[in-house]
Amino acid sequence: MGNTINVAGSYIDIHDNEVVNLTVDKALVSIGKDQLNTANDNMTEDEPMVPDELTTDEAICVLNKLVKGGMTDERWQPKNLSNAEKGLLAQRLGVMLDIHYIWKVFGNLWGMKSETLRSAYNKGMEQKRKASDFLEKLNKLLN
Repeated sequence: MGNTINVAGSYIDIHDNEVVNLTVDKALVSIGKDQLNTANDNMTEDEPMVPDELTTDEAICVLNKLVKGGMTDERWQPKNLSNAEKGLLAQRLGVMLDIHYIWKVFGNLWGMKSETLRSAYNKGMEQKRKASDFLEKLNKLLN
């Protein structure tokens, strides 16, 4: 059928010609874009939809680094970040992944108004020392 599932980590693969069962232990499982859209259709209202811009191979690689560094969870949700840090993260990811509507994409994903996220970015940039420390940490994760 052409379905693709990428697993980063250890797993056990048991299959026949019709069914594949994966047992995954402490790993990130990424599914292809078509399957992700189907998964999005089956999610509850509390779970945000992952936008198409964040389903590319490059984006998934970035996500794995952010998850490993504890900055986001597997659904791109920031973990323990201030709004200013979210703004800085959104801007850095938007530029890195060539996302044209950065504030709209990440605002929708994170349950924030796009204007609020953009303002938080600007405020974060005014806090020069904090912004510098955060961006240094982010760059270490992404490089």
